[in-house]
Amino acid sequence: MRNRLVTVLTIGLLGVSFATAGVVYDKDWADWGVDLTKPYVVGDLLEGATGTLEQGGFIAGLGDPGDLNDGIWGGSSWNNGSAVLRDYAADPEENSGTPAATVRYDFPAAVDITEIRVFASNPDPNGPYNGRSYQNYDVEYKLAGDPTEYTLLELVHSSNFGDWNNVPGSGTVTLNKTGTYIYDDAGGLLLQNVEYLRFKFYDVSQTSGGLWDPYWPSDPRDMDGNRAAFEGSGLQEIDVIPEPASIMLVLIGFVALRRR
Repeated sequence: MRNRLVTVLTIGLLGVSFATAGVVYDKDWADWGVDLTKPYVVGDLLEGATGTLEQGGFIAGLGDPGDLNDGIWGGSSWNNGSAVLRDYAADPEENSGTPAATVRYDFPAAVDITEIRVFASNPDPNGPYNGRSYQNYDVEYKLAGDPTEYTLLELVHSSNFGDWNNVPGSGTVTLNKTGTYIYDDAGGLLLQNVEYLRFKFYDVSQTSGGLWDPYWPSDPRDMDGNRAAFEGSGLQEIDVIPEPASIMLVLIGFVALRRR
């Protein structure tokens, strides 16, 4: 197994790549008025998929699985296309590690995938910076003709556990939006002949804006020593990029992101 940590500094944001065994994901974040490194994409593979909520859910009236594969970044308010995870999924303590929402997307026919992109943000420009801009999720998949379900990655998180959003003296960044981008570091296909993808999204924070894991300190899986996160992500979009990725799709997505 090989691990890689690469830090890339660009204007207004910091991108970090994390990798294990050929599958990598980039951590990306930006403040208001600054673009993420990669845009969301209009017309990706997931837009033709059927989304099913298998477990948990979203805050009532603030989103459903269809808001995450519609090719639209949520608007400037919580109830305008965002999908906000339910809070307190891992409370009480015996629920340690419980996802806030488990969503499965079935493709109409098996697909080959180059990249998976997930986006989140706090869409309220007048509200405080908080942890709803963070992400933390697992990705599972099933191949056509194979009865086994596989795990692609676990705990894909958009910043480091223990980071704080806009806390003076914390030494961490101020962020309004985040992106996580999963791909193969050799430049080939990420997955082939995929029948469906499953995302297990976890609560990410608490009202003070730190990124916490979904486990209680009594859980051997705990990584940060804090109580389980109890504030849900403000998810915006999931994109599944085909091979070869269409330059036109990327350009359309870039223009849409610039105009939002």
